[in-house]
Amino acid sequence: MKPNVSKRILSLMLAVVMVAGIFATGIPAFANGSAYVYSANQLKDNLQNPSITDVYVYTMDDFVVPWTSNKDSQNDAFIHVVGEKNLHLVGNATIRVQENPDESYIKFSSLIHVPAGASLTIDGDGCLNFHARWKNLINAVINNEGDLTINNADLGGFYSDQETAACAIWHHGGYMTINSGGAANSTTVNDGGRVVIDSGGTATAVGDLKKGLYCQYDPTLSFESAKGGLRIFVPTVNGYVNYNLVHSVHEGKNCDTWRLGKAYAFDNALQNEYELTPDGAEWDMALRLSGRPDFIGGYAHGDEVYDSLSVVINEKNADIESFLTLTPFDKMHIYVTSSGYDPNDSATVALKHWKEYVVSEEGVLLHQRVEWFNGYTLASSYLAMMPPLKSLTNRFYTNADPVSREAILHYGRTPHATEAVVYGETSGVSFSMSVPQYPSLSGGDMFSLTDNSGRPYNKMYFVVCNGADVSKGDVWETTTKYAIVVGSVHSP
Repeated sequence: MKPNVSKRILSLMLAVVMVAGIFATGIPAFANGSAYVYSANQLKDNLQNPSITDVYVYTMDDFVVPWTSNKDSQNDAFIHVVGEKNLHLVGNATIRVQENPDESYIKFSSLIHVPAGASLTIDGDGCLNFHARWKNLINAVINNEGDLTINNADLGGFYSDQETAACAIWHHGGYMTINSGGAANSTTVNDGGRVVIDSGGTATAVGDLKKGLYCQYDPTLSFESAKGGLRIFVPTVNGYVNYNLVHSVHEGKNCDTWRLGKAYAFDNALQNEYELTPDGAEWDMALRLSGRPDFIGGYAHGDEVYDSLSVVINEKNADIESFLTLTPFDKMHIYVTSSGYDPNDSATVALKHWKEYVVSEEGVLLHQRVEWFNGYTLASSYLAMMPPLKSLTNRFYTNADPVSREAILHYGRTPHATEAVVYGETSGVSFSMSVPQYPSLSGGDMFSLTDNSGRPYNKMYFVVCNGADVSKGDVWETTTKYAIVVGSVHSP
């Protein structure tokens, strides 16, 4: 017999022996703690086997999990993950709870439980369906800081084809991460649980969110001539305050800039929104060159064009348009640079404008820097403004007189005040603005608090100057703290 033929026969015999061994052992294992499975029980055994780290699921028929009526869904879980496990999807597989003929009472069953100290990472290009067949079946429970991570996979399951009280529950510190195109549907997060969505992952039907900071880029935002914007959700006493960083573009006003725009209030589920501020009002900058027909700054006045925009979330650089799904964060920094033009000559750059927005649970902190490119005399000018709706606010006080509660009148200026609160006696909504850093300029250092005549909002402006002269190369720096509280009156 020729040598090469002998080698082929020997290789074939070895392959047959290996395949036979696979079916004989039932749960074949690769080297280094890896295994592949082709039944629900094998999946269960391997995820609970402390010596296995990687489990591979290949295309096969449904995994059918026995139904049980035990109402302790955590202890009743079909799979209790032990140790750190990686579940690799190499094809399509469905895990579903067996149908039960008796649905006359509420039934609970849990497919997977990830306890404290354990972790489960789902990875691959397939679709793993955790399929809850009947009402109120709970098909993934993660308690007490257990971890579930989804990478590069559509976890399309977490699914029930009938009414579902909770398809997937993360609570008591449970933590879920969705990365790089992963997806989780019909997710409920309770009692301190958290879902983190990174790099294009998605989570739909997320309810009862843990109170925290969230953001989402919305390309459909169109108020104030916006071409999209970043919706920022900051928790408050009742629900959330939604600050919006919008990209306002208005060619007729020589406006193309990123700026704070209209604010909203939402409930705890980020639903049932209502307006807190109106269309078209400015928060950041409105500087008036003497003899000019209008101010410089933002959408309301125009003559401002941005040069650069950058976003840093949790100390990582990010593309503002990448947050297409609701994304939690701890702290956000947004940097915008722009040029301000002389309203009498749109070709002349009057100033350079730098902004840094810092978003935290306390609200929005705004650092600004203005460098003058020419010499000017300025009329009344502002680098800190809030526009609370009149329907929500009717009283104010300042740190210059924190005891008195004054009505908002047609005209009112309070010198030497650096913090003001405007609130509603019955609305439960308050607006706080403080200016801990500002330049000392002629006609400045005072709050302007007025009813703004027939307009729908009260003016809450800090006057930076009125009648001051600036020279080429002069630099102004300011810091402003904004906070909106829904549910109680904020105090200075």
